[in-house]
Amino acid sequence: MADPSSRRTLAAILSADVVGYSRMMAANEAATVETLRSYRDIIGRLVARRGGRVVNAPGDALLAEFPSAVEAVQAAIEIQKVLEGHNIQLEPEQRCSSASGSTWAT
Repeated sequence: MADPSSRRTLAAILSADVVGYSRMMAANEAATVETLRSYRDIIGRLVARRGGRVVNAPGDALLAEFPSAVEAVQAAIEIQKVLEGHNIQLEPEQRCSSASGSTWAT
């Protein structure tokens, strides 16, 4: 019988980071940190709604795990759309856009 601690599961990983983060921090650190904090809250809710969980969020990066690649991709699309809507309300230099990708892990 296999050792339960070595059980493998299939997961999809969503990785994202903020495009131009260093430039934004140099221009206005306080506003950038506040925008990023707000967007992380939004992203966390969208990830959870798709059955995922945020695993880590160091600096401007975010890693989320999903039980399905379909859910990971749908979450990434939804995140892009929702953040685009929020960005309209911000000055151009404070708008956050993310680069994201998904991968399989076992």
